[in-house]
Amino acid sequence: MFSYIDCLKNHNENANIFYIDYMDSSFIKMKEYHALHKYVEDQCIEKLVIGR
Repeated sequence: MFSYIDCLKNHNENANIFYIDYMDSSFIKMKEYHALHKYVEDQCIEKLVIGR
């Protein structure tokens, strides 16, 4: 998966890619739609404001 993400980023530096590993217990809450939406929205804002 990470190789695919790297490939996408190499071909489009503005790609918005979010990798969520549902096997990682810290992402369990993301299975609920509203939590997932907030996470993605916060990541987009962080990239725009901080430039990560």
